[in-house]
Amino acid sequence: MKSLTEYLVASKDFAGGDEFAALLSDGLALVGTSHRELAREIEVIPSTVSRWASGATKPLTGMQKVVISRLRKRIAKAQAARAEETRSVSSAPPAFTERLAAKSYR
Repeated sequence: MKSLTEYLVASKDFAGGDEFAALLSDGLALVGTSHRELAREIEVIPSTVSRWASGATKPLTGMQKVVISRLRKRIAKAQAARAEETRSVSSAPPAFTERLAAKSYR
């Protein structure tokens, strides 16, 4: 599976085609979205999304672009959230980060 950044690069100029099933499957896994959730969002039945993800069928090019665009937006949001978390921890006072590092989580 691709990282968030790799996915955004790989799907940047997506114009439809054979890589749709792989981009769909990777995108769903990266954002933690089920076939059912995506199906509800784009107004198709879940088995349709399952067939697309397996490569058994492909939607028309326009729908492929819509699906990948929606996944890209979710991934960009997830990437921004991760970056914000990193900034928050790195900007914490040294005493706080030392206490956090010393804590044992079980």
